[in-house]
Amino acid sequence: MKPWKPSFCACLLCAATLLLQGCAWVKKADGAPKTQAPANTARVVPNPATATASTLLSMSFEEAALIAPQHIDVPYLPKVAADNIEVLRKFADGSPRKIRAKGRVFLELDQKDHAKALCEEALIDGGDIILRGRPIVQRGTSTVEGLSDVTVFYLLGSSLKAIGKHRLTNIKALAGGSPWQSSYATLLPPLDSGDVPAAVRDEMRKAAEAEAQLQRSRVGLPPAFPDAVNPQAVPVPEPANTSPAPDKKKTSAN
Repeated sequence: MKPWKPSFCACLLCAATLLLQGCAWVKKADGAPKTQAPANTARVVPNPATATASTLLSMSFEEAALIAPQHIDVPYLPKVAADNIEVLRKFADGSPRKIRAKGRVFLELDQKDHAKALCEEALIDGGDIILRGRPIVQRGTSTVEGLSDVTVFYLLGSSLKAIGKHRLTNIKALAGGSPWQSSYATLLPPLDSGDVPAAVRDEMRKAAEAEAQLQRSRVGLPPAFPDAVNPQAVPVPEPANTSPAPDKKKTSAN
C-alpha cells in the first residue's frame, strides 16, 4: 500500500484557512471588527467630512460603523465608532476594559433614551466617560455643546459635568458644518483621567451613590401620592349647593 500524500489543492486550501483565521484574530485584537452594510438600507449614510452635527447625531451606531475605520461594541461599554480605537486595559478573558478613541468619534451612550455623543477624543473606563475636543452630548431633547477644543465633558451614568466653555442648546441651533474639522488631535496630549478634577469626580460619585441608595429604598413601597398616580381611584365629590332656600310664604302669595 502506497503512503498517503496530500495533494497540492489540499495544501493550498489548508494554507488559505490558516491565513483567514489570522486576519480574523487581528480584527478582534484591535478592538474594531468591521461590519457589513445592511441589506435593505434606504437611508444614505452621511459624509463625515461635510455632514452637520445634527445629521451625525441622527445616525444609528450601525450607520456610524459604516463610515468609521474602527468600531467597538461590547455590552458593558458605550458603543464607539472612531478613526482610531486603542484598548488600554483588558479583563482576564481579553475583552476590553478601558479604551481611548481619537479622531472622528461617535458614541452611543444609552440606547433607551437615544443618548449619543460626538467628540475628537474619548476615554472610557467602565462607567466613567471623558470627552474632549468640542464634545456634543444629546440625551432626549437636551443637547450640551462644548465650545472649545479643551472643553471636557465627564459623564457618570445619566449625569454630566462640563469643564470649560459650553452651552445648553437644541439640535437645530448647533453650529453648521462638520464638528470634526479642527486640528485638535495634533495639538493636545492624550486625554487622561486627571483631566477631570478629583473633587468633581468624587462629587458626582457621591451623588450617584445617593441616588442609587434612594432608589433601592423605594423598592416595594406604595406610591407617596396614590391619587396622583390614578386620579379616577377617588370619586370627585359633587359641589355643595350654596344658593339660599326659597321663601315659602312669598311663593304661596304669588
